[in-house]
Amino acid sequence: MTPRLAALLYNRGCKTAQEMERFLNPSEEQLFDATRFLDMDKAVERIRTAIDKGERICIFGDYDTDGVAATAILYDSMRKAGATVAYRIPSRRGDGYGLSKNAVEELAQEGTALVITVDNGVKANEEIALAKTYEIDVVVTDHHQCGESLPVCAAVLCATRGDNTYPNRDLAGAGVALKLCEALFGRETARKYIPLAGLATVADMVPLLGENRALAALALKMINREECPLGLTVLGNHVNDGSRAFGSRDFSFGFAPRINAAGRMEEAGICVELLCTDDGARAFEIAEKLEEFNRLRQAEESRITEEAVARIEETDLTERRSIVLFDQSWNVGVVGIAASRIATRYFRPTLLLTQRDGLLTGSARSIEGVDLYGALATNAAHFVRFGGHAYAAGVTLEPDRLKDFQTDLETTLSDLPAEFFLPRTFYECEAELEELTLDLADELALLAPFGEGNPLPTFRTDGLLMSGLRRIGSDATHLKAKASKGGRFGEVIAFGMGYRFEEISDMERCDMVYAVDVNEWNGMRSLQMRAQEIRGTLIADSRQYVLRHGEKFADAFCRNLAYNSCGVRVETDERETLAAFLQPCAGTLILAFTPQGAQDLLDALADKAMSGLPVSFFKTHKSPAAYHEVVLAPALDALDISRFRRILLYDCADSGVIARLQELAPGAKIAAGRHRQFKVAFSREDAAVFYRAVAATGRSFHSLEELLDYLARVTGRPRHEAKLSADIFMELGLMRLEGDVALLSSEERRDLMDSPTFAKLKEVAGI
Repeated sequence: MTPRLAALLYNRGCKTAQEMERFLNPSEEQLFDATRFLDMDKAVERIRTAIDKGERICIFGDYDTDGVAATAILYDSMRKAGATVAYRIPSRRGDGYGLSKNAVEELAQEGTALVITVDNGVKANEEIALAKTYEIDVVVTDHHQCGESLPVCAAVLCATRGDNTYPNRDLAGAGVALKLCEALFGRETARKYIPLAGLATVADMVPLLGENRALAALALKMINREECPLGLTVLGNHVNDGSRAFGSRDFSFGFAPRINAAGRMEEAGICVELLCTDDGARAFEIAEKLEEFNRLRQAEESRITEEAVARIEETDLTERRSIVLFDQSWNVGVVGIAASRIATRYFRPTLLLTQRDGLLTGSARSIEGVDLYGALATNAAHFVRFGGHAYAAGVTLEPDRLKDFQTDLETTLSDLPAEFFLPRTFYECEAELEELTLDLADELALLAPFGEGNPLPTFRTDGLLMSGLRRIGSDATHLKAKASKGGRFGEVIAFGMGYRFEEISDMERCDMVYAVDVNEWNGMRSLQMRAQEIRGTLIADSRQYVLRHGEKFADAFCRNLAYNSCGVRVETDERETLAAFLQPCAGTLILAFTPQGAQDLLDALADKAMSGLPVSFFKTHKSPAAYHEVVLAPALDALDISRFRRILLYDCADSGVIARLQELAPGAKIAAGRHRQFKVAFSREDAAVFYRAVAATGRSFHSLEELLDYLARVTGRPRHEAKLSADIFMELGLMRLEGDVALLSSEERRDLMDSPTFAKLKEVAGI
């Protein structure tokens, strides 16, 4: 065992050699005895009685992968044991989550004597009480958080019960169902359903440690050997072309989305049929339907996400700690996936709501460190019903409650540290590109299956040079590039980061947190860095950094000419102001207009251990939340700064510049450091050089950019001087910009002082 592998195991709670050995070799011996579950004896007794008497039994499930798998485990095992058993999966759109009063009444009309809930029921106190009035007994199997009191029924098998004696409190719903199957029919019978329980364990994002890890690992082995329900094998043909073994990512991003798609787009009952059928033709037919449902789900998810993002981008999230949006057209079955993407993108717990039967209903997803279920529980008075866990939940409320709920949720979340709502990415260890080898990938594979509680190991490499950055995917939502450092190279894929193309392009070098993927194609294996976060590298040598970008300061000076003046200048102690402005966690923009100011600023930030702030040139990064940000050589008319609360001009505090910033950010507090002199030398003779260069070509140019590139090349002068000349020529009527760019013939001599740009240069720079 290598030191790196030992360290990764230690991070996963393995402190001894024996614990590490058990982690690396998950087996059936790590599964606990089902009879250790509290109330298991009561559940077994009531169900066996129902089977022996031929009573009508209904397995009442849920529409997600966990609920479907749990339903299939109990339905298939009980029907094969001779039970009179049916199953019912509620409609996400028509019924909503869990056992409802309407469902109880319908089950009573059908003559049902026993209901077994799976992946729901632990908070259905009223519905279970109603069932009792119809002489229907209920056995609850669940894993969600319990309410203040448990339902009164034949048995409550719930992994999260405070008084539960079962060692694993993190079982998924299908895991609880598997335990009931084992207690009813023995371990040998239950073993064949491990693939269903393992799939649900990964899909429902319960911790993949201990028994859960064993279930997931055994499930993968059995599916790869086709020792699993026929439906899983057939569905797997859509997930994997057979060129590689199935892994836990196939559970999360292959099997589960297709099973979930049925409940999101139509009805999930056919998924239970898929997992229980022995008819290959029928399994193929259902798998094809699920594939189509998944395509429809993906399109609907993209639409909802795009619409939500468009609304968010128009808001100000800087001091908000949650995102709550409603749209009547959104599909209730898909809003949860969109909420997850938005929460990840904006670092805010997100709730997306739609309307059904006069009520608002939807799904919420959270972020690292924020207990969403706890926050909702604090505001339970607003809901008709709610449920879930720390990172995912569902709610239903009256429309007139929405506004008050939003306010109260913000109040609840305000007690949490502000740092929770800043962009954060966690990683396990640092690595250099030369360490990224196939041997490392094979070593990491020993830790699989990966999921909640046992994430794919993440690495950090600093100072990477990105090249060939491009958008990929049918909708350009992903990025691909090559990373290099010290003569080594690595392929990079950044899923979902297409919107950050310009920001990442501006980074001179970057720091990256990533997971190591292995690509297998045509029998060849290669490594790929799957980026989880990309940020600009700390600037170690501010002087050299500023020197390399000196031209940009002159360019910005010329672009800001209209706002430069020789009027009153306001000066403060910029380092003292910097310290004060950076005290809050977000909302500060720091500008440096001169090379010397930029160098001093970068040094000051390094002194305060704040040199990790994003640094860009000319303009701010587009975001609805104004995180602390540094812009060097800002071009005032390119800034989007209305969301910033504080703006510090580290230098160049001309009154005209301050006035423009006040227009762009009317609510911001603005402070200015000492004025540092910066001039751009440009004379009549310089303009004449560029004029002669254009005239000598005897040709026109397709664009202004083409002209500027040409002038800079043939004159050997800086590009900003070429731009100044072009601006002056156009103001004097000597050049046209419409269509092709070309000089205009003129017999009349022009006075350069008739050009506002040249006149302003003379005023500000003293030329």
